[in-house]
Amino acid sequence: MSMCDKFENWNRFTEANKLDALQEAAARMADDYDVPWPEVKSGVPDFPETPEDDSQKAGAYDKDSNTIYINENLVNDPDPQKAIDEIGHEFAHELYNNDWYDEDNPQGSSEEFADAYKDDFADEINDKCGPKPPQSPGTSSDDDQGDDDVDEEEDGPGDDPNKPKEESKPGDWNLPAGDDADV
Repeated sequence: MSMCDKFENWNRFTEANKLDALQEAAARMADDYDVPWPEVKSGVPDFPETPEDDSQKAGAYDKDSNTIYINENLVNDPDPQKAIDEIGHEFAHELYNNDWYDEDNPQGSSEEFADAYKDDFADEINDKCGPKPPQSPGTSSDDDQGDDDVDEEEDGPGDDPNKPKEESKPGDWNLPAGDDADV
């Protein structure tokens, strides 16, 4: 089952399935930006080198192990968007850690970078599961300059050109998973 299917049916899946979807999202992003795949885990450990209790945070990125931690409350939330948003934020930390900055993305603090780009990365994840572009409607009878005949080859024999088309949903698509993804 694809990442998009799991996001679409989030509330019906186990924590392990949800983590698989978040792992796939992070892996696809890593492929897009040519950085190593981070591991995604549920639960945020309390890192001894920080003064605050990290286990209460929404997420964390450990650059030493290239691991994204997502708070289990976000993973178990009935809406996946909070977890997707946090993956975007933590993935930005990974990019920063991999020196992914230039004149458009200047070096600064990792947290400033993640805050500035988290929405962009979450949007990219959402776009991977967004609706397919609509099919070209073809030529309408108004565009064929007075020719009122309906060309059967355009609509297909037996198709009613006035009948609304069924809309495709992300869960209907058969997207490749992991390394095979060409999104």
